[in-house]
Amino acid sequence: MIVFMNRIFLLLIPVLLLTTCVQKIGVELPDASEKLVVDGLISTLPGPYTVKLTKTAKYTEGSEGTNFLVSGARVSITDDAGNREDLIEEDLGIYKTQQGGLQGQAGRTYSLSIETAEGKKYQSQPELLKPTTGVENIYYEFVEGAPGKEEGFYVYIDTKDPAATEDYYRWSWVHYEPLVYCFNEMVPPSTTPTVLTCCTNCWEIRRCYGCVNISSDKLVNGSMISRQLLAIVPYTARSKYFLYYEQQSLSREGYKFWKSLEEQSKNVGGIFDKPPASVRGNMSNVADADEIVLGYFGASDIKPGAIRVDRSTVVKNPASPPPINPPSSGPPPPCYPCYESSLRTGITPPLWEE
Repeated sequence: MIVFMNRIFLLLIPVLLLTTCVQKIGVELPDASEKLVVDGLISTLPGPYTVKLTKTAKYTEGSEGTNFLVSGARVSITDDAGNREDLIEEDLGIYKTQQGGLQGQAGRTYSLSIETAEGKKYQSQPELLKPTTGVENIYYEFVEGAPGKEEGFYVYIDTKDPAATEDYYRWSWVHYEPLVYCFNEMVPPSTTPTVLTCCTNCWEIRRCYGCVNISSDKLVNGSMISRQLLAIVPYTARSKYFLYYEQQSLSREGYKFWKSLEEQSKNVGGIFDKPPASVRGNMSNVADADEIVLGYFGASDIKPGAIRVDRSTVVKNPASPPPINPPSSGPPPPCYPCYESSLRTGITPPLWEE
């Protein structure tokens, strides 16, 4: 009888856990108000420079991550020497400086001013454009795939940190892939893909969206920052992989902003993770300091570089997609234009020299 009762108790344990470990928790919903989002940068590279203005949607179920472009604003950049340039809205919510206009200089401070179509005025905190050193070494190593380890060519950089200064760094990269075919789609009623070559030189553009790659000299002041991971190049072909990269200086405030974004991106939703929050930048409403303004206007010294990763040195075969087979008979099909977009360009990439 005792054994029988023990078995019943063991069977009831899951039920008891489900029915007794439920606690009503009050959930605080995100702020429902719209917020201005600013994304802008001036640098030591020649312009034009871009400032993108968007506004978050009022919070409703399914609206998370939705932003609306802010058009009709007056946007200007000024420096501590009294220079000013008014930006032109080239597309909805996209404001640009003139070619050959204001250019960033190390040691100067820059501010961004915005007046929306509704008359609201916003101002950034003055942003110091700090100098940075260039990348001293760049190299790569092939790593085979394993549980928890992505397969590919790991690209590293070394950079020398100046002594007696407080320095902050950010790295970014862009991959440009030459295209042979600019159109490859199924066009009814045909049952085979229509493949059209590019009429002119054309490159596919690939970026690491959402990546935050930053560092400071807190632990290495005056020494070498070594084996800083820049990118992981996929082993999908044996061809060389062109990688354009930039090393950017950050102000202390800019570093704190990107560090906050990095910490949020690592939040995996565990019970001990910090809840997501709106990361405030260096912009504020002139008439209402309590209004939350998102994003950041930065100023950076940029040292660019490029590398071609030779993927033909690996013995194993690449995980390549099936090749495109153009028609083998009949007259050559017409070519297809290389339409400019954020994903494709007909303009020769920077430092492309072959």
